[in-house]
Amino acid sequence: MEKNESTVELIRAMLGNMPQPNYGSVSEDNIFKILSIENKELFHSKFLKYLIEKNWNSFITFLQSNDILANASGIGKLESIDCEYPYSCSQDCPQQKSGSFDLYIQAQKHTIAIEIKWYAGEQPYQLLRYYKALKKDNTEGTTLIFLTLNGKKGNSVKCDGCFQQCYLTEQNYKCLSFMKISEWINYILSTHPDTLLKQYNEILTEETKNMTIADNILDSIKEADRFAVACALADSMDTVKAKIRNEFFEALRKKLGEKGYTLSATTKNKIYEILPPKEGGNEAPRYLVAYSTNLYCQKDDDWWYIKPVWFDSRMDKRKPDSDTVKGTDEKINLAGLSEATNPVVKWYFMKNNKTKEKTSMIDNVAENILIQLELKK
Repeated sequence: MEKNESTVELIRAMLGNMPQPNYGSVSEDNIFKILSIENKELFHSKFLKYLIEKNWNSFITFLQSNDILANASGIGKLESIDCEYPYSCSQDCPQQKSGSFDLYIQAQKHTIAIEIKWYAGEQPYQLLRYYKALKKDNTEGTTLIFLTLNGKKGNSVKCDGCFQQCYLTEQNYKCLSFMKISEWINYILSTHPDTLLKQYNEILTEETKNMTIADNILDSIKEADRFAVACALADSMDTVKAKIRNEFFEALRKKLGEKGYTLSATTKNKIYEILPPKEGGNEAPRYLVAYSTNLYCQKDDDWWYIKPVWFDSRMDKRKPDSDTVKGTDEKINLAGLSEATNPVVKWYFMKNNKTKEKTSMIDNVAENILIQLELKK
């Protein structure tokens, strides 16, 4: 197969298998992202400990609804929950070694051990060792949970290291995904809003989305030379995004020019100044259209997000409240351009037969910017 044909085939396969997840899920002020701890398994253990302690009854009901526990009412009250809980090895197994459970939960009538795998792989016979250690001190009333991003089954479930030929069945341990944990968190948030919990759920949403996309891409590639093509595509995405941003600002410059305003050359590739038809003296206000991550407009020290709705219709009048004060989820990520519903991306890829609508979108944005900056009454 010719190289160009292989490239086209790969692109089609990747796009055809690509899911449509909820893009742009992690906010700029997400404390876990800022601290760069979202990929550490111990962090997830500790946060889940905090979450379970605060929502014990809800957690048990959640496990029952996902067929992990048969009877939530028979578990009893929470007595203790520990991270990195140590266990001793079994003397009758040559493959056993001491270790620790990521989460060890003791209730009145039941014990739950949770092994968390964020991205790391399993150690040899890991789940089998955990199961035997759990049963060693608890002959009944136990549940071993294998918690991963996508709820996959364990690999280390069978051992042929001696004559015992030990193995685990699906009845010996339960698989659970962080996707399901995210659904449980959404349920909690529906009745008890909590900023910290919302930010943690953003991390889960982002990472499970990334894993889903990664699995689909790998399924489409299958060969080493096609992986190189995929890498070349990824390496070129910053250039692709820059072309989309540049065309957007050029279209905005042209539209503002039609209305009698000049859009200056870019400063640091992110800041553009709007110059009125008649410039004032040194004390004249400074008007900007810019982005760091999100698109905004600014008059001196006051600034406002340019929202998706600005592309669809014109405002009757300016809205004086600053989004920097009250906050908003209605932002346009111009740095990443990753959202499937991003209005700049939608505008750029509009078909030729929708030229009128495409022109109208830029016209609406230009008008709304002028209204918000009080350049047009």
